[in-house]
Amino acid sequence: MVFWDTSALVKAYTVEPGTPTVQAALQALVRRSSVTPFVALETLTVLSKLLRSGTFSAADYNRARLEFHRDYPRRFVRLGVRRHVRSHALSLAEKHRKAGVGALDILHLACALDVKARAHPRPAVFAVADGPLRRIATLEGVRTFDPEAQSVSDLMRALR
Repeated sequence: MVFWDTSALVKAYTVEPGTPTVQAALQALVRRSSVTPFVALETLTVLSKLLRSGTFSAADYNRARLEFHRDYPRRFVRLGVRRHVRSHALSLAEKHRKAGVGALDILHLACALDVKARAHPRPAVFAVADGPLRRIATLEGVRTFDPEAQSVSDLMRALR
């Protein structure tokens, strides 16, 4: 199972480094990719920010938003954020307070750790393109996948 952080997932709906890799990974991993409603919310807000900043035209924004809404129920296992995961996120925020990562990043990490625990003994991977978050995830023992620096083949090997 792959848990997607927004930093990696948004690349499926934009044109930036890692976009082709994320799109290919999502094609290969239908129903083996997971997100929470918080990842979905953050993805939509990132797309909105791209529109407001002028990076996206209105047509680009509408296309990306519609693609995401089409994909969300079909491509992803949608996970709830259970109480123990929220509690773990609080402890992770304290533990990694000097890392400079945001609240949603810490929550996404707690969710990735939960996916890892539930998938055991099968492997789980946290897809993340945010450097500080990836470093913390590695410290916490989560396998990571950076679509800006790795290939789909690397991801598939990590899932074996």
